[in-house]
Amino acid sequence: MNLFESALMVKVVNDSATADEDDKKDAENNDDEENGDALSRVKVNIVDSEFRDGERGVTLIGTFDETIINGSTFSGNMAMQAGAGILVLISAESAPLIVDNSDFEGNTDSI
Repeated sequence: MNLFESALMVKVVNDSATADEDDKKDAENNDDEENGDALSRVKVNIVDSEFRDGERGVTLIGTFDETIINGSTFSGNMAMQAGAGILVLISAESAPLIVDNSDFEGNTDSI
């Protein structure tokens, strides 16, 4: 079981706080005026989605401009540690994570 494995993983590659060496090299190679600052443009909007019976529902890593989860269901997901439904590892610079009208049932942090 991988610590970060999930049905949906969003990792901000250009975030020096969470990037590994390969991520940093990729960001340097793709850094140009047209791309600008990737950190200021990353928005995640998950709507009417189901994450059932998986290793983890959603993993968010990095710095995000906006993160909204609305009308979604997280049930029966498992993880070796916290975050069976959603694992949130976002930086202090991120906008607040908003979870609205979503259901969490039967997620567990142990196998």
